[in-house]
Amino acid sequence: MRSLVYCSVVAGFAAQKAASYCPLPSDATSPLYAMYRDNKMDMAQQMLGLPDAWLRCLGAIDVNAIAGTILASAYSQPTCLAALSFATAWSDTVQTEAKRLDSPTGSSSVALNDWPVVTNTAVQSTCVSVINALIPCLGAAIVPPLVDQVKANPCCPGAVANVTTMLGMPLDTFVLKLLNYTTDIVCATQFPGFNGATNQTCGFSWFQAFTSTQPAGNAAQLVERLLTSLQIPNDQGCAAAQGNPFVTTAGVPIAQLFSKPIVPDACVKPVDNLWRWLRVIPSLATASWNNMRPLDALEDGKCFNVSDITPRGGVCVHLTNGGFDSCPFVTAWSSAVFPGEGTKFAVASPTSTLKTSGIAGLVTFGMVVAAW
Repeated sequence: MRSLVYCSVVAGFAAQKAASYCPLPSDATSPLYAMYRDNKMDMAQQMLGLPDAWLRCLGAIDVNAIAGTILASAYSQPTCLAALSFATAWSDTVQTEAKRLDSPTGSSSVALNDWPVVTNTAVQSTCVSVINALIPCLGAAIVPPLVDQVKANPCCPGAVANVTTMLGMPLDTFVLKLLNYTTDIVCATQFPGFNGATNQTCGFSWFQAFTSTQPAGNAAQLVERLLTSLQIPNDQGCAAAQGNPFVTTAGVPIAQLFSKPIVPDACVKPVDNLWRWLRVIPSLATASWNNMRPLDALEDGKCFNVSDITPRGGVCVHLTNGGFDSCPFVTAWSSAVFPGEGTKFAVASPTSTLKTSGIAGLVTFGMVVAAW
């Protein structure tokens, strides 16, 4: 009996000690050690400056086990199977176009006329697949199991709490909200549309506004538009979105960013919603990099000077936001993912319901447009 009690105590102590030991990725006992060993320099740089709690959580994570759990969850969801089919077809299309443009007979001059035709119907079709398959798959079968696995790891409570504090909400909530806000940038509905159309997606509106150059196919003008759109103060955003004169963060007067009547107009509101939501993320208030604050790219009267990290001098990035509430838009818009938020911005609470059906999507293109 004594020996049985003794063995139980020893076993319990050993289990407690094993559970309390949280290795760094650089430790040989870490499930990530092989990856760290094979990519030592890259991983060492990426982990530089990360909190110890994060490193020990990473070091204790079994990537293969988590991947297996996520795959099993995904394969049990019809939406994930549909999302896989959509993603495969989309990837094939992108690769085909990339090869065409890189070919000797393709766009060696980078002319916009060589770009694939983007129609409102095509954007709508992509949106339907994204919101009816991709986002529900991520929201039900990918993000929750991933976060649950991390939360269940005895080495990760500190990291999970730290991330929640930094974001002001749980990580899974943040990821899903980010997807929804980004989706709205492209698939919110604008009405009326161009050329007498009853309505159109904002993704189509943005694409047309940026690529309608004079003369047609002027790639240099497109590049200049993109760069200028990253240098708009908060009090100049309304004028810029409507194709009116404005002044950049560098004090440079611009006659017009977009050529009337092909302007984004009210479609700037979903972009504004994304930036205003990100602007209140707690960690941004103190975040800095090489004495540069990312929040300067969003706050009134400030900008993010990138002259030290880009060969193009005099660029002070600012993502215009918060200046559209009284903007006299000539079009209207309705949200694709946030019911009741189609006319004004409201910071959605961490527990608010995210829409996972209807027309919305084109997340990738949305993040490009979100550079506005």
